[in-house]
Amino acid sequence: MHLYETFTILITLSCCFYASYTDIKYRKVRNFCSFGLISFGLFNQIFLILLGENTIIDSFFLVFGGFLISYLIYLIGVWAPGDSKLFLGAALTLPKTAFEHFVGIGEFPVLGLLINIFLPYFLFMIFSLLYKVLKGDLKIEFHVKEVLGDVATLVYNLFCFMGFGHLLLYPVRRFNIQGSPLLIILMFMGFFALFRKFMTRYRLKEYQVFILAPFLLVTIFLISPPLMTLVNITIVAVTMYFLVNLFAFNLGGASFIEEKDICELKPGVVLAEKIVEVEEKKYEKKKGTFSSHFTRGILAEPLPEGLSRQKIKELNQLCEEGYFKAFENKIKVQQSMSFAPFITLGILLTVISRGAIYRFFFF
Repeated sequence: MHLYETFTILITLSCCFYASYTDIKYRKVRNFCSFGLISFGLFNQIFLILLGENTIIDSFFLVFGGFLISYLIYLIGVWAPGDSKLFLGAALTLPKTAFEHFVGIGEFPVLGLLINIFLPYFLFMIFSLLYKVLKGDLKIEFHVKEVLGDVATLVYNLFCFMGFGHLLLYPVRRFNIQGSPLLIILMFMGFFALFRKFMTRYRLKEYQVFILAPFLLVTIFLISPPLMTLVNITIVAVTMYFLVNLFAFNLGGASFIEEKDICELKPGVVLAEKIVEVEEKKYEKKKGTFSSHFTRGILAEPLPEGLSRQKIKELNQLCEEGYFKAFENKIKVQQSMSFAPFITLGILLTVISRGAIYRFFFF
């Protein structure tokens, strides 16, 4: 098996390095590369089942969970279709030994691989922005009242959702149900998404503090976490707010986003805003750096693969007819970035460390 595992690793890395090359040079991951890796990954799962190294249930959860997660990441607009397929193929092909030092949710190969992909990507973005700040190209705008309000809301919501998760998982604990960590996470994310949609649809966001209050009581009286646990959670939440929201999103927006005339857009450009048809032939711009595949009335939105020639032709036609005069025929676009190299780096780090790379920073 050791020789076969080495062979699967070499196949995975070869496909990923080639995909990185085409993504950097042509801004595209070839289908024969991504679909070829998926096909080999499916064969690998069947082969392991026949050898008795994997159970049918484990392989099913890996294939189904990998497809679902990669598809969801594509839907929210983080990855292009080629990136999602490349990631799925790698998750199916890599041997179990590549994940032997993962613990917790990272023990599930797909989630473990995601950790090793997004952590280097996040660090790269942070250091890139920090470099521009030190050069003086960017300035940090810090409004104390706004930041304190955001942090207080974040911590409050976090403690409320602790109570929500406690109630949601009560049947699992009460009846001693052995559930997959992946399914539990997906179930929680599903309920969270439904809650957000409910709040948006019925315009209840301004009452969210009162609606979530019962869950805060659950956290206080039923969970009763130790004081140090609450302090640690608060510190992590505040740190993530400054790194992600204040630093990455605000500075990232200033650094990697620029405004352009719609008539100057070229195929493959990635938008940083959405154009929505609010009434017949009446359009408005809305914020959003991610796609919304299930939202109605969207004419154009951020897609990781960028705008097609047909969509640009449609936008130019509407622009010439004067439908975008309300926002001066301008729209914000994102600086395009190849993601396949980060997927390749994450896979390489997984093979080398056989675990989550963040453990090397703390142990």
